[in-house]
Amino acid sequence: MRITKNKTVISLYLENSAVADYRQKLLLMSDVHFDSRYCDRKLLKRDLDTASRENAFIFIAGDFFDAMQGKKDMRGNYDELRPEYKVNNYFNAITEDAAGFLKPYQEQIILFGYGNHETSVIRHQQIDLLSMLVGALNGGKEHKVQTGGYGGWVRFMFHSGKTPQGSIKYRYHHGKGASAFASDGIMEDKRQAATAPDADIVHSGHNHNEYIHTVAREVLTGKGNVEYSPQVYVRTPGYKSAYLQDEAGLSWEYATMGAPKPLGSVWVTIGFMAKRPQVLEAIKTF
Repeated sequence: MRITKNKTVISLYLENSAVADYRQKLLLMSDVHFDSRYCDRKLLKRDLDTASRENAFIFIAGDFFDAMQGKKDMRGNYDELRPEYKVNNYFNAITEDAAGFLKPYQEQIILFGYGNHETSVIRHQQIDLLSMLVGALNGGKEHKVQTGGYGGWVRFMFHSGKTPQGSIKYRYHHGKGASAFASDGIMEDKRQAATAPDADIVHSGHNHNEYIHTVAREVLTGKGNVEYSPQVYVRTPGYKSAYLQDEAGLSWEYATMGAPKPLGSVWVTIGFMAKRPQVLEAIKTF
């Protein structure tokens, strides 16, 4: 597999993929909040181990880091700090710990997108945690682990030999806005359907809600044929279970979310069927 990057567009060239039995699993993740005391690392490791066994591609759409215990962070709470991070070089400590945890999975990881937690650290501390993490994983050598943007695109390019046979386009955006208690954030998907109509998979996170739903599209091809194809919308909840573990009820999430949230990620399978690339399946992890 060859990978190229043009600004916030990453292209994966899948060799000999334009055949009927080709399948590729994707693990879509967000909101891991790895360094938080409330991150469910057992569940995270289980999903990453499964991705490794099945040779799935891993995409993390923001907030891999929690990073709320830096100086002057109004969300911070010293009592929530994991013991190994009670050091002077806090940001270095969480990055090095994350790199060690993820090292066994670096062959599967394709993308780290930015979330509001990483961009907050850049804005207030002038520290880019994801660039540090990706640099550590890549070990100074060219490697396929990439940093994306807060939002961006990935193209899965199907080939028969050297001949292109179409693509699947994955649009990720970490997400924005409040928790959206009634709708889980689906209204944001409606906006993305209007602004990114060419995406086959649309992935968001941020509010720690979850869903998978599809929107049917009517497409007029260059040959004048009308085709119908689904747009698959995914929102991933992540791995931070503060509401369930915060015995005192004083955490930032307990105060702002007001209700427990689901945990996990979403598996998406892509492949080649009916002579074209297609999204074949989307299911959540538990």
